[in-house]
Amino acid sequence: MPFIPSFCDIKLGESMFRDARSYFNSLTRNAEAFSQIAARLKDTIFLTDDEVYSAMLSFINKEYSVRTATELSTQQKVDTARHLHFNYNASNQQLRSMLRMDLAILEELFP
Repeated sequence: MPFIPSFCDIKLGESMFRDARSYFNSLTRNAEAFSQIAARLKDTIFLTDDEVYSAMLSFINKEYSVRTATELSTQQKVDTARHLHFNYNASNQQLRSMLRMDLAILEELFP
């Protein structure tokens, strides 16, 4: 019978999540799939901050080849905010905290 700690770095795996809840949520929730289902049902979906943050990281990595929002230009932040707002129904508060944008700019973009 294999001994898991002999070939898995358990400490490394545990360090990738804040707690057991965030690990479980990452296994069971797929933000993109939920938003597509909600769009088909003409329903609005409100994602948690963790889910919007995950969607943002995925988007900026794919679109701009960067790993953090601090590496984005002002225009890239605006484009990312539009993407998250229209595709994931991200609130202005979520966008403000994740993209470090002024709330007045976001309220002007999304009244």
